[in-house]
Amino acid sequence: MCGLINMKNDDDMCFMWCHVRHLNPRARMATTITKKDREFEMNLDYEGIDFPVKISDMDKIERKNSINISVFGYKGKKQFYPIRISKAKYNEHMELTLLVDGEVPEERKEKSENPEDQSSTDLYQTHKACSFGLKTVCHYDDKHSGEYKSYVGSDAALVFLKTVVKESFRCRNVTDKIFRKKMVITPKEEAEFLVTRNCHICGNDLCEDRVRDHDHVTVTQKGVFPYEFLDDISKLNTEGLPSREEFYSSLYESKVKEEDYLRAKKVWTHFKMKTMRDYHDLYLETDVLLLADVFENFRRTCLESYELDPAHYVSAPSLSWDAFLKKSGEEI
Repeated sequence: MCGLINMKNDDDMCFMWCHVRHLNPRARMATTITKKDREFEMNLDYEGIDFPVKISDMDKIERKNSINISVFGYKGKKQFYPIRISKAKYNEHMELTLLVDGEVPEERKEKSENPEDQSSTDLYQTHKACSFGLKTVCHYDDKHSGEYKSYVGSDAALVFLKTVVKESFRCRNVTDKIFRKKMVITPKEEAEFLVTRNCHICGNDLCEDRVRDHDHVTVTQKGVFPYEFLDDISKLNTEGLPSREEFYSSLYESKVKEEDYLRAKKVWTHFKMKTMRDYHDLYLETDVLLLADVFENFRRTCLESYELDPAHYVSAPSLSWDAFLKKSGEEI
């Protein structure tokens, strides 16, 4: 989770105290520096760093403390801009990933007859979240994955944020208890480790600075949904599957394929559905679980091909750019 914290300190070490809070989070009175925070600060290495911290010292702080630091500026009016982006390598395997999807009623907007209210942009729908589904996936051991969770209601956006915060604390506990504990290795595994030349996950040469495990720790078809039919949350109470005409998409200017609609009818009958809420819930859960399955396979493919984990990136272009730089050996 991300947030903005302004620590209440009476010295120039604001950056260091924020670093402490990042590693030692508190749900309440997060801006207050406690006795435990001062004790925890002894675990950090800021030797040779002047305060207030300079941008030029960020590389040194990253190396000393094994942390990635990016700095952003604020111009006002919600305008943010990057000052420094961490040069961290994104080939580390992220243990837990949260996959999310949701549905939104597509409320139709009436076109204004007043020329002054018109523009080159045609606003014909507004989207307001009415539901969400989420699942946390463990990349290494599925027993640490979270249960599928979903919610339907007009306050779905607020409930979603609260659910994600709660799930983030669960993930932190799993990470601390499972993936950060000391590794137990048998004599046989120790012998195999000593003769192995390559990492069993990423394939890299272990070289001389080998570690026993460099922190790896050791549905088939998407359905169709009548998005434009669902222009109000109350329509989830509609009995019976909407007609094929109700599956029309104004965005693509096309109807749903006949075979896809027949499959939707088959699903409706097989699961003995009564209302659109039943169909919606199954569609949403299938969507999230398929997303989780596809993304996990995509991660494995990228880790094998580029030794980069897509879970670290916000977009496919940024992943592609790093893959290009990595394979070409160029630095910028």
